[in-house]
Amino acid sequence: MQSSCSHFSSDPRPIGVFDSGIGGLTVLRSLMAAMPGERFIYLGDTARVPYGTKSAETVCAYSLGLAQVLRQYDVKMIVIACNTASVHAAEAIADFIAPVPVISMVPPAAAAAIKATKNKHILVMGTQSTIRSGSYARAIDALDPSVKVTGIATQLLVALAEEGWIDGPIARAAVERYIGPVFENADKPDTIILGCTHFPLLRDVIVDVAGQDVTLIDCGEAAQKLINGRTKGQPDIRFLVTDSVERFTPLVERFLGISATNIPAEHIDLTAILNTDLKRAS
Repeated sequence: MQSSCSHFSSDPRPIGVFDSGIGGLTVLRSLMAAMPGERFIYLGDTARVPYGTKSAETVCAYSLGLAQVLRQYDVKMIVIACNTASVHAAEAIADFIAPVPVISMVPPAAAAAIKATKNKHILVMGTQSTIRSGSYARAIDALDPSVKVTGIATQLLVALAEEGWIDGPIARAAVERYIGPVFENADKPDTIILGCTHFPLLRDVIVDVAGQDVTLIDCGEAAQKLINGRTKGQPDIRFLVTDSVERFTPLVERFLGISATNIPAEHIDLTAILNTDLKRAS
């Protein structure tokens, strides 16, 4: 499921990227930077966000629905940008969408963290659901059982990122409250996995609290290295959202750092699409 896709540069079909909402735009940003000649379809489930506080069963069901939508756009691969969906639905989506390859966030980020750590202590910051699942700890243990993993659910940081409060005293106080005590110990982590797509926006504050010597693992950057796409040209992007287009557009500019004026998002009626597909299947 996580194999490198070397033949993709000759395949003109788009890469499908889905997320529970807007956080996956940081993953899209990494993909666009590395493969500017690719076509992308980004699907944000803004009507049902957040996934991080929902049950594993609900997250899996929602994620399979999004994969079903992307399949209708003839994507050549699916990138599960949402860490929570990666944890609870990656295997189910891989089975459902086969032979279309699926890239999720956990395995590449875990491998990158193991490669980066020198003192064999890794901190994972994520949503409640991601941390509760223990998926990162299991993935790291499978690669190197000698590595210590500390997981902290930092749910409030998701809201701060979406509100644009990514620096200043409020962001600093929240990050300090969550991870400050961990870095007061002698056995402090030297590597942090940003286990939620919102967290790269808070990179500067996290480093300020954890220390300049800490290594941050961006899941999108780690996952991007598994894909060998077209590196020449201008990216062709299509945005699909399940709720308000008006709220999504300014967040595109914040998360991607580009103007969304010429790339209007499209609202899709998820219920209608899925019901139509189910009728066809029957």
